[in-house]
Amino acid sequence: MTTQYEIKGDTLIIYAPHEIDHHSASVIIEYSDIYIAKNNIKNMTIDFENTAFMDSSGIGIVIGRYKIIKRFGGRLTLKNMNKNIERMFEISGVKKLLEDSCEYGR
Repeated sequence: MTTQYEIKGDTLIIYAPHEIDHHSASVIIEYSDIYIAKNNIKNMTIDFENTAFMDSSGIGIVIGRYKIIKRFGGRLTLKNMNKNIERMFEISGVKKLLEDSCEYGR
């Protein structure tokens, strides 16, 4: 599965791919930045429902998008993370940073 993007109002929804590694992360960053700039995006949701594997580059996606969205006064929501991905966010400290914005589990 490739990454899919959907715009609902001022929210960009990113449906993350099956695997997030350095290559897919750079594509997600590039496209999300374009969508943000061209569509006056204020909020973003990253849906990990179909993601089975993620390396540390996935954390980079989230931190970078969080900084951009926060600048606009918006909210970044993470949802449908499996236990391994949730654990990566916990260990990295991102979970604490986004604790009011995250939806965990299925």
